[in-house]
Amino acid sequence: MSDSTIVDSRILQDTEIIRYANGLDLILREDHRAAVATCNVWVRVGSNREYDGVRGWSHGIEHMLFKGTERRAEGDFAVEVADIGGTTNAGTGYETTNYHITVPARNLDRALDILHDALFNSAFDPESLDAEREVLVHENHMYDDLPSGFGASWRWGMESAFDSSPYRYPIGGVDTALLDTPRKDILEFYRTAYGPENMTVVVVGDVDAEAVKTLVGKSFAAEPAGASEKLPCPPPEPRHDAPRLRIETGDLNQVYAKIIFPSLAETDPDRPVSSIIQMLLSDGRSSRLYRRIQEDLQLVNAITILGETGPREGLMIIDFETDADRLQAATDAICGVLSDLVAAPAGDAELDRAKIRAERSHVLGLETVQGQAANLGWHHAMGDLDGAFVHAQRLHAVEAGDVQRVAARIFDRNNASLMYYLPQDDPAGAPSEDEALAALRRLPVYRDAENDPRPSAPTVTVSTTPTVARSVDPHDSPFEETVLENGLRIYYRRDETLPVFCMGVHAAGGVCHQGPHPGLAYLTQQVQIKGTPALDAARLHDFVESRGASLSPFAARDHTGIYLTGLTRESDPIFDVLGDLCCAPSLSTEELERERKFALDDLRALADEPFQLAGRTLREMVYPDHPYGSPMIGTESSLPGIGRDRMVDFHERVWTSRNVHIVASGNLDRSAFLDRIEHAFRALPEAESPPLPNLDVAAGADGPARRRLERDVSQSIVLLAWRIPPDPNMDRAGMALLQKLMNGQSGRLFENLRNKHSLCYATGIQVIRGF
Repeated sequence: MSDSTIVDSRILQDTEIIRYANGLDLILREDHRAAVATCNVWVRVGSNREYDGVRGWSHGIEHMLFKGTERRAEGDFAVEVADIGGTTNAGTGYETTNYHITVPARNLDRALDILHDALFNSAFDPESLDAEREVLVHENHMYDDLPSGFGASWRWGMESAFDSSPYRYPIGGVDTALLDTPRKDILEFYRTAYGPENMTVVVVGDVDAEAVKTLVGKSFAAEPAGASEKLPCPPPEPRHDAPRLRIETGDLNQVYAKIIFPSLAETDPDRPVSSIIQMLLSDGRSSRLYRRIQEDLQLVNAITILGETGPREGLMIIDFETDADRLQAATDAICGVLSDLVAAPAGDAELDRAKIRAERSHVLGLETVQGQAANLGWHHAMGDLDGAFVHAQRLHAVEAGDVQRVAARIFDRNNASLMYYLPQDDPAGAPSEDEALAALRRLPVYRDAENDPRPSAPTVTVSTTPTVARSVDPHDSPFEETVLENGLRIYYRRDETLPVFCMGVHAAGGVCHQGPHPGLAYLTQQVQIKGTPALDAARLHDFVESRGASLSPFAARDHTGIYLTGLTRESDPIFDVLGDLCCAPSLSTEELERERKFALDDLRALADEPFQLAGRTLREMVYPDHPYGSPMIGTESSLPGIGRDRMVDFHERVWTSRNVHIVASGNLDRSAFLDRIEHAFRALPEAESPPLPNLDVAAGADGPARRRLERDVSQSIVLLAWRIPPDPNMDRAGMALLQKLMNGQSGRLFENLRNKHSLCYATGIQVIRGF
């Protein structure tokens, strides 16, 4: 065992960073708001640091580390975590593998012991290893059945966009490597990568710092240093000399497309600028891609930016869904938006909106001990711990000229790769290869980097003075109920930890009140947040998002409403807008037509997601001719029949003073908050809740009912359902315990179906409660 002496220690704000003699780093933050603690271990190994012969085994090792040690048998880990009231998970990315356990703070010592034992003492039992190989293959094929996001189109896109960078290899590896890599090679890679000098242990929560240092000193810090310097650190992908295109077809209804650009490393001085670029293009309903491509031109039914960063290089990917007829126009228009960002500086108001949105997103990520630990651990693993503290300040230092310059670096025509995943039966309207590549030629060509010197990023110093008093108000405050004169119920708790607030406005009833019009509740809610008598959709969301807030609608079987999150300092004017949206939305015919089209597109896309399709079919079987069986989005036959008059009627029936509940938490003065809400919702009609339809009787099949859906996919989805007895509130405790017995890594389903027999990758039980 090595010397576990502390060789370096420093304080950044309210956080202590400790280096031990064996190279291990401990990041420690006390947060006494709630009696919980999290331990988060970051290992600086992922698929980008694998060498040939062990591709995919960073992820495979993550699976194997909880399969048994000398002290714990397979299955003991999950049971022990459950016994101490904890939750645990792990994940492998391109650059890191992360393990975390969150527990009642009194059990942190047990959590640290479990993680230390797993990470350093795993046995890699040959029989368990062979069983887990099959599980890893199952998991890979599960992603193959997902057409968008990180599914099949991601894998194909990475393969075509990169020649030498390890981004071209899937994180999960390929079947042959997973099934055939010898155990001795896996063990050698594990012992190389899992040295303490290649790890960061992060502990955040209701803990005593000195006690934590003692615990870590006796475990992680007592391990001998390893040989992680042998892991490869490949250089970034060289710039290409021409754009690329890949086209695949499958059993699909929609087109799933990506435009892929190599991007900046996490430690690049221009990294904050690329964050602002992503916000300008794709964050919120006032962003350029959403507003121009989806709302104004209606060329896509979904569009977003997916990103990855590492210490050497990163990715920026425009991900969108459309149909074959609109594909060429969508690609053209997207490339036009990217070119515009290079050609002209962003306006001051737009740039300010992006900065405050980025600040809001960062601050909201720090609400929980898990979020704080993830922020600290990720930045440290990337070699930029300062970024965990001064992220917002760096963003606010970005100027319009920086955006133009960095957009030119990223959106280089020759570095672009286009990925189209088309329906195999109807590709007729899709562009030809020449037409597709012609769209990319709208992008600029980046000048030689050597002739384009870049100014260094502004220096932002991290203060050593604590900025947040995390122990002034120990443990969570309860929610307090207030009933206004008109019957409106408000539940509020004050939390002064961060300068943010979160709230939900819930109208009871949801789908249960829509009658024989599937999709009415969902469609009304989508249109409801698209304008007031004073503000159309574009101006409304510009107003809200410029103040660091975000509005999102939701519709469910038993309730419907709006979520609002934002920065406290900008809250007052936003509450008035929220009140107008709830009390007097415009419900315009123009926005109805737009949202109806999006809903029809979403229906077609839903059929391309095997799990979603199976879930919808199962619900219809369990609840035929019943509101709970009604398709949430509606149907191709029902949506065209929903007019503005039906939306107005639905809103007037559901949005009444005694049917609406407001739940809020944040750093807002209680008295002032209640006054603002009472004023903002003064126009809410004073009325009782509308009567519910008879929900107690649902026609069911006489005996077991079965459906089989046939799709050209790699994995099977198997769902089973039972209706529980009426009045589910009487059985809440029993149902909660049933879920705990069946779910999670210690649950009976996981233990029997996955651990013992390797029959599946994912399994679990879900209880859905309602009226």
